[in-house]
Amino acid sequence: MRIFLWIVSVIAAAAAGSALALHLRPSPPFEPVAEVSQIMKATVGPSSDVVFGAVEIDVDSKGTHERKPETDAQWEQVRNSAVTLMESGNLLMMPGRARDGGVWMEQSRALIEGGVMAAKAAETKNAGALLDAGHLINLSCDGCHSRYMKLP
Repeated sequence: MRIFLWIVSVIAAAAAGSALALHLRPSPPFEPVAEVSQIMKATVGPSSDVVFGAVEIDVDSKGTHERKPETDAQWEQVRNSAVTLMESGNLLMMPGRARDGGVWMEQSRALIEGGVMAAKAAETKNAGALLDAGHLINLSCDGCHSRYMKLP
């Protein structure tokens, strides 16, 4: 009987210690500071402009003309902008910024996915893949704006 009581006491003490440790664990230090509109203006807008403007295809009477990054520095600028878009999706999903757990989160994840695709395209210097990534990024922006953006 003593052994049984000792085992029960040890288990109870361990459970109490685990519960106390969970309760005392500090919460993550995340604190949204910027408004969504500020994130859009400061990071998403400029970064998406770089990705969207990196590749252009013009067709005229003389044929098809493609403009794309030529130097390593230009491709790196596109990659850096893509990374900013990826992380911007995470910023938009933070409590205090996320509008809901449905469409808002789906569109934010699509922004991350498009950013990942754009970064990979820039790393491999693949203009076609960068166009595809830009399309996905644009769809995520349009999907979010059509639902949440307040127009005058």
